[in-house]
Amino acid sequence: MTRHVLATAFECQPGHGSEAGIGWHWALEIAKRNRLTLITQGCRVEEIESTSAKLGHPIHAVGLDLPKGKAAQGRKDLGTFSAWQKAVESMAKRIHAEDPVDLAHHLTLSCSWIGSGLAVLDVPFVWGPVGQDPHVPDDAILGTDLTFRAREVRKTRGRGAHAHSPLLQGTLENADVILSAGREFEARIPLEFEYKAVSMLGAGVESFDIQSLPIRRGRTLEILFVGRLTDPKGARLAFEAFAKLRYRQPRTRLTFIGEGDRRAWIQKRTRELGLGDAVRVVGHLSQR
Repeated sequence: MTRHVLATAFECQPGHGSEAGIGWHWALEIAKRNRLTLITQGCRVEEIESTSAKLGHPIHAVGLDLPKGKAAQGRKDLGTFSAWQKAVESMAKRIHAEDPVDLAHHLTLSCSWIGSGLAVLDVPFVWGPVGQDPHVPDDAILGTDLTFRAREVRKTRGRGAHAHSPLLQGTLENADVILSAGREFEARIPLEFEYKAVSMLGAGVESFDIQSLPIRRGRTLEILFVGRLTDPKGARLAFEAFAKLRYRQPRTRLTFIGEGDRRAWIQKRTRELGLGDAVRVVGHLSQR
């Protein structure tokens, strides 16, 4: 008998990477083996349902949006995501009452300090993959980058404010399995819940066999950076490391695929160091 899985993915969009790609690929894999109902943002419902149907693994997507006033800050605001998860609670109960759920699974966002509204259901519950960005050492931040320093302070305070919330505590207590995306998160899981943690990376791209890529000795080494061009993702660190490598190994090139607040800085430093023939920034590329 086909199981009915209820999942949540605040970010979920075909053809995208990062959180949206993680949500989409996990949802699609679940739908290949189960009957999936997916709670997501209303603006994603039509695309998710049409794309999954074309692929032969239909997903029943249900839109959930906050009132405009509460959603004004968008996905980057922890309060918004917390409020969205609280709204998930009542919707999940209603769906379960109308069409009993066999398993609940929180997909995205992958932040581990908020919790999941699916934890209220009395069914097996999987939380994750969830994790947290690693702490950025002070010496890895430009001394003049006050914006980034302020962002790190806000992030730390936000985590502290949510650490003892009923939503997070209920999630930790009721989760049968916690899929952990990193050691920093695992290190702060309360002792009584450590046994639930299973290491599992969140993948937002199609898998491929890297061994099948042709590697020829003597050719130019092509280095690819894919992700948001921000300090937490290591964009500046990657550029500076490459600049040193290029000095020692001239037959190297670096390509950045992605967008972010470090793009202008990378392009400026590329000009300053005369690396125009070795570094290029492509910008965002759809996976489709």
